[in-house]
Amino acid sequence: MSDTLIYDMSMMTESSPSIFVKKDFLNLQDQMNGNYAGNQAVIDTSALANSNKYMAYREAYLAVPLVLSMVWGGTSAKDLSGSTFAVGLKNNFASLIHSMVLDYAGTTIIQQTPMCQMFQNFTLMTTLSLQDVLLNGPTIGFYPDDAAGCRISGSTGAVITSNNNNGVAESPIVGSDLLLGMSNNGLLQRQKCFALNAAVTASPANQVSGLAESYRSMLVSSSTGLVYQIHAIIRLRDIHPFFNQVPLLKGVFFRLTLNLNQTQASVNIKTTGEAPTTVSVNAPLGGVSMLMVANATSPESNQGQAVPSGSSQLESGTYRLALAVGNKVTDQASASVLGGNTNTNLNQSIFMYVPAYTFAPSYEEAYLASPSKNIVYTDIFQYTTAEATSNFNYLITNGIANIKSCLILPFFSETATGGIIPYQSPLDPAGCGPTSPECHIDNFNVVLAGQNMIYNTQRYTFEQYVNQLQGVNSVNANLINGLTSSLVNQKDFEREYCYYYVNCSRGLPIDEAVPKSLMIQGKNMNKNAVKFVVFIEYGVQVSVDVLTGSRI
Repeated sequence: MSDTLIYDMSMMTESSPSIFVKKDFLNLQDQMNGNYAGNQAVIDTSALANSNKYMAYREAYLAVPLVLSMVWGGTSAKDLSGSTFAVGLKNNFASLIHSMVLDYAGTTIIQQTPMCQMFQNFTLMTTLSLQDVLLNGPTIGFYPDDAAGCRISGSTGAVITSNNNNGVAESPIVGSDLLLGMSNNGLLQRQKCFALNAAVTASPANQVSGLAESYRSMLVSSSTGLVYQIHAIIRLRDIHPFFNQVPLLKGVFFRLTLNLNQTQASVNIKTTGEAPTTVSVNAPLGGVSMLMVANATSPESNQGQAVPSGSSQLESGTYRLALAVGNKVTDQASASVLGGNTNTNLNQSIFMYVPAYTFAPSYEEAYLASPSKNIVYTDIFQYTTAEATSNFNYLITNGIANIKSCLILPFFSETATGGIIPYQSPLDPAGCGPTSPECHIDNFNVVLAGQNMIYNTQRYTFEQYVNQLQGVNSVNANLINGLTSSLVNQKDFEREYCYYYVNCSRGLPIDEAVPKSLMIQGKNMNKNAVKFVVFIEYGVQVSVDVLTGSRI
């Protein structure tokens, strides 16, 4: 094999052809003028449509200014300079987007689907490799949560799920028990992306002065409360599959409407050895809250775990967290405590950056030989079921054509948690990759148009992982050793990434245009009541003229 490679490389003497003569990154501002009080951002590309360049929306991204704050819950300020790692965000900056609508040349081609980023986080978790995480994770705010660190405490009707421990090392065997893990390294790695100056403001300070003006993510204030400025990069291909299939287009007009998960939360930090509890969460759109409060105190105090000394230690009491789009703290309760420390050096608006290419004439002629192109992509339909305590049988849809797959994400219901939805809890990373822990299904099946998608009703967790989930979206479908991807292994699946996924795309082409009903059935094996957030992926296509950008 190596001999063949050496020979082929020796034969490659010619230089690569120059397909493009120029590449520019064009940017445009959204239409909100820095006002995101309505939890919405609108971007249109009319300014780019007349540039006479080919736009690569597959490479485009959003630069979103975020301000993350944490203050003492009282009326007075508290110095939190010793607790700079006490607050963080859930996985993936794109989780900020609750839903979106895309108008193409005046026609809506992507419908508004709530909690769409749950599906996209599933896609990233099953697509990316560990090297992708190391290379791109700091840019897009992505680092998977450690499933082994999750905890379930409380009693029936008031269960508390958490995975926010960022300061306890791996646990040894204690007596006859082996704790799978104590900390969530994913949370800590994400915190490092925007707590950059927490460790470098000491002497010699003159070496880092002025960096705040570079708009990088960093700690802005800690004397009256924690204020972080975060320059969040959201790649368009990470928010919807459509953008991953778009060819180079000239003269196209997009109008992108984004609904944003700006949230506030209050958390009660208990004394040493006790897990914190959520007091309240304000999520105006009812979607995911990206806020997380870190807890370096081990909830397993009865296991003899030592409480470490770390910068995430907080005094007992109530704290208020807030996440806002823009360049200042907009939560009035937090701003009143912070006083003048509410502004950052970020831009106040969201910008879209789009690469613009200029072809070499001969290659442009070849590209336009067939100007009509089909954009084949998938869209999603979302449905949240009623709570299931035991056996369930839910009709998800009466009829959708060209169904490709069904994804089921289980979360504890408000009945089980005492009113806090897990994907809004600042103690739990649920909704941004993880589900509620150990929520598995017995006698599971998906029924499409009256036919079972799983030949034998599924009973065991290894059946779901090995037969259905393993290899989904990954390189070579995990069929070739040495070259694959995905960040979810069987241990993670059985602990906190309880993805129930079924491929529904196999069938005759003549049946794709026929709308079909879809049902899910099984038995909830967890002692707590569970709700299922179900996503149905279905195929769509749009024909466009790449020269004019018009639909055909």
